[in-house]
Formats: sequence, structure tokens, C-alpha cells
Amino acid sequence: MAKKFKSDGHKVVIVGTGNALEKKIFAQYDIETIFFKNRFKDTSGLKKYLVALTRPDLELIRYVAELSPQLILGMGGYASFDLCKTASFLQTIEGNDLFIPGTIIKPYLAIHEQNAKAGRVNRYLAKTQARGVIEGLPGGFGWFTKIFKLETDDHVFLGNPVRDEILNIDKIARSFPDKSKKPRIFIMGGSQGARSINMTVPKAISLLMAEHPVEVIHDSGEKDFEAVNDHYLEL
Repeated sequence: MAKKFKSDGHKVVIVGTGNALEKKIFAQYDIETIFFKNRFKDTSGLKKYLVALTRPDLELIRYVAELSPQLILGMGGYASFDLCKTASFLQTIEGNDLFIPGTIIKPYLAIHEQNAKAGRVNRYLAKTQARGVIEGLPGGFGWFTKIFKLETDDHVFLGNPVRDEILNIDKIARSFPDKSKKPRIFIMGGSQGARSINMTVPKAISLLMAEHPVEVIHDSGEKDFEAVNDHYLEL
């Protein structure tokens, strides 16, 4: 999405938390990137909710105020929370409140939910602060929107963005199941659920292969690669 906005002539800044994966990915693109502390790192339970009630770091607020973006797009997760909350915070102040000359542009806050079921952060923002809600899969907010009326009428299903590198991959036609080959299973975890999948699925595959030989492709991510690889070598 950042590449598309930039190619259309817009100034784009990616705000991240500076973890190793972000730095590796963002370094591949000629897009301005800035990192701020993730206040939710290493917090859980009640402490995480208490952090959410406090004001974002002043450094982040001042940066966004000086940048004066017209749009802030949150992609979900606790890493995006402070940036999105900053957009809401700027609706209530003037430039001289932060000792910044001139008028602060009040940014439009939109959130994008990529999953079939919206996560906690996006559910909270959709109810309290976001002016635009975009679903990557239809019904991502489902039951939540039936119980809690969203504060915005800009609630649309647009789908998930797909990189050009993926769209341009040559399509290989293959009927499935192909009786001349083993069934092929692709395994991929995501977000906080990835580790439990990485540690559990190899054991399940071993039980399956006892009766039904299969071909497995497991996208484990770098962090768990060695452990997952060892599990499969033991099969």
C-alpha cells in the first residue's frame, strides 16, 4: 500500500517499532521510515490495558504534529495503537499546545483489518477513534458491529492488498488431488498464533504420515526455523 501511495505522488512515511523483521523488510524499499518505541512490548493482561489508557509518548505526538499527515492508516496490532491514538489526540489540541508554530492538520484515521476476525486493537479503534474502517475479508468485525455501533459511516470491504511481486508470479496449473503425487500441505502461522502452530503441527503431521504419506511445506519464520526443522528431521 505504501508503494502504491508513493507511486501516485503522495508523500509516504512508514511508522514502525524498529524490530529486526521491520528493519529487514523496510530496508528493501525506497520509502521514508521512522521507528518509535512500542510501549506494549513485554506487557500482558491488565498492564497492557492500563498502558492503552495513557497518552502516547510526546516524541511521537510532536513528530506526527509536525509532519501533519492528512491520513493515518493503521494496519492493526498493538504496534499500531499509539500512532492511531495520536491521530485522535491531535483532534483535541492546537499547534501552540505542543509549541509548534502554525496550524496542525487534523489527520483522518483509517484502520485496515486483514483477518477474518478483527483483533482487539482494531475493534477498540473502530468503536472509539477511527473515522474509516476497511475490511480485508467480509464480516471481519461481524458480531462486534452488531453489539457496538461504530462511530463512522465509512465502513467498507475492499479486500487485502497484494504486492506486485506476488501478482506477477507465473501461475502453475495443477489439478488436486494429483493421484500420481503425494498430497501437498502448506502450513503457515501468523502473528501471536505462529509459535503454537510451529510447535504443534509437526507432531500432528507425524501421526498423519503413519497412514497417509504427504508432502509438507512449512513456512515457520526465521525465529522458529531451527526448532521446526529439527522436529521434521525426527519424523
